[in-house]
Amino acid sequence: DVSEAGFIVFGCLTNSRSYLHVEILQQTLLEMRIITSITLLLLFALLSSGDYTIEPEWGTSIVDDCCCKVDTVLESNVANLNPLLNDLVKTRFFKYFKLDLFSSCPFWAAEFLCGLGGCHICECNDDEVPMFWNQQTTDRVDRRTPVDFKKWSDAPENLWIYESNSNDMSYVNLQDYPEAYTGYSEGCIVWDAIYNENCFTGPLDSMCLEERMFYRLISGMHASISAHIVHNYEFDEISLKFRPNFTMFEDRLVEHPERIRNLYFAYVFLLRAVSKAAPRLLEYSYDTGHPFEDQRTKEMVTSLLSVDLLCSPNFDESMLFADPQTESLLNQTKNHFRNISQIMNCVTCEKCKVWSKVQVMAIGTALKILLEPDTSTVLQQLQRDEIISLINTMRQFSNSIRFVEEMSKGISASSTVESESATPAFPLNIDLDVFTS
Repeated sequence: DVSEAGFIVFGCLTNSRSYLHVEILQQTLLEMRIITSITLLLLFALLSSGDYTIEPEWGTSIVDDCCCKVDTVLESNVANLNPLLNDLVKTRFFKYFKLDLFSSCPFWAAEFLCGLGGCHICECNDDEVPMFWNQQTTDRVDRRTPVDFKKWSDAPENLWIYESNSNDMSYVNLQDYPEAYTGYSEGCIVWDAIYNENCFTGPLDSMCLEERMFYRLISGMHASISAHIVHNYEFDEISLKFRPNFTMFEDRLVEHPERIRNLYFAYVFLLRAVSKAAPRLLEYSYDTGHPFEDQRTKEMVTSLLSVDLLCSPNFDESMLFADPQTESLLNQTKNHFRNISQIMNCVTCEKCKVWSKVQVMAIGTALKILLEPDTSTVLQQLQRDEIISLINTMRQFSNSIRFVEEMSKGISASSTVESESATPAFPLNIDLDVFTS
């Protein structure tokens, strides 16, 4: 206490035979206390007004293992990328995704899909998707692409994901089933298998760049899924909008800022892959049998590829596996990711399985684009579902970054309301570790 400290000083001065008037010292100490209280009140008012924000620890830093600032990514996402991506995935070409919903889990017994209401989806009818999409030949090339394309080699060294050879493949309209909380409770089993058996382990600062890249991609995808779960937690039938779960948000993301940093890394990694694939994406037809809409889709893709953030060197893939001695590590990385693609068959929630397969295919496609030595052949052989997964996953990561920003502001606003509702007492105890954007 300031007053007690003052009287101690006064006592010392008295003992040293320095004579001061008690009244003068008490008055001085009182004035000091008033000034201190006023200063704290002004600081409190400034924090509560929103004119002063405390950046989260990832706010002004460089995206880990990348060449751009978090703020740069966030600003471009809000101003350009997020609106474009959300419009693009609504087009006829990008909203249908083909997969095998009923492929069996090769690692443990997971025979039945979950019976929760939020898990179930309906497959598209044959007349809902473009007719010629169901008439593909066995070639791994879009039947309407140029005839001089090389056929894909299914040798293991060329594959980043295991693809189903089942005849039970079907289309799903992704727009009908937004990624959201479903009540599915077995996700921890899947994530444990991914991290414990198929991720490089140990502290990040002890990993090489290639190992960190792989871990950040998986963690970033996990963070994006978590962001959708907490933001789209409960659907309000009256407003027709989702309500978020702020408690879950704090538990899963706020208290683990490294997960949000990895989300940014994964987003930048996908942006770099799409940028490198620009020559192929610009010439692609996006044919659905609706010429006007297909042309509009092509124009939107062109606009997306023109965004400054995609045109900037934000990630340097040439640093990965540059040493010939890392060839075995590259093969190990491919094996890990192929296993992860198979683990997706163990997800027993239909909606969760759809979005997990979309995002795993996108990351596998991005890895192939950025790491395979023959880039031109890889781009020629890009398939329709790979392109669809890339754009939809970019949109998911983009939305997740926006969700984190919005919910962070929601927590800050909630804290301000609670603080303003209470009458401050002296001395003020102001917590400067406020989580805000």
